[in-house]
Amino acid sequence: MLRQDSLSKTSEAEQTITEQIGFPVVVKPLCGGSTVGLTKVYAPAELEAALHAVHEQHDDALVERLFEGRELTV
Repeated sequence: MLRQDSLSKTSEAEQTITEQIGFPVVVKPLCGGSTVGLTKVYAPAELEAALHAVHEQHDDALVERLFEGRELTV
């Protein structure tokens, strides 16, 4: 999870995500459900824009590894 006030440390976040999760990832609002507000990020260069998109409307962003496939909600 990345808080909006941590955006000044985006390069640190990119490094941590690259080392611990790898790419591709999804970036989405922590408070959302399903795929609402979700952005697929395939390279570190795309990460900052995806985080800014979430933080324009939400305080917290969730970054998770991307698993391709069909979305199912139960």
